[in-house]
Amino acid sequence: MPTPSHQEIRRNTTPMVKIRAKDYNLWFDGKDVERFIKKVENISDIEGENGRDIARQIAFWTKDEEISYHIEGMPGYETAYWDQLKFDMKGRWGTVSPERRYRLSSIT
Repeated sequence: MPTPSHQEIRRNTTPMVKIRAKDYNLWFDGKDVERFIKKVENISDIEGENGRDIARQIAFWTKDEEISYHIEGMPGYETAYWDQLKFDMKGRWGTVSPERRYRLSSIT
C-alpha cells in the first residue's frame, strides 16, 4: 500500500480559508476569464486566502457542470497550484469568445 507524500499530508491537515462565492456573486461562466481571475485574486486578498485555497475551491464557483469538469481535469487543479491553474484556465478560455468575434460592430 503506497504511503502519502509529505505534500499530501500537509494538504490534508492545513486549514483552508473558505470563500463563499454567493457572498461575492462570484461565478465563472466560461467568458472573460481574465476578469474572473482578477476578481478571485482580489477577494482572496480580502479573505486572507492563499493560492492553494483558491485552486482547491474554484471548480465549485461555476454554474455549469461542464466547466467544473474541465477545471477538475487541469493539472493546476489536481496539484492545487494556483499559478498553474490560472495558466490552464487562460489557455482554455482566454481566447476571444465567438460572440465578440462575430458581432457586426467588430467587422465593420
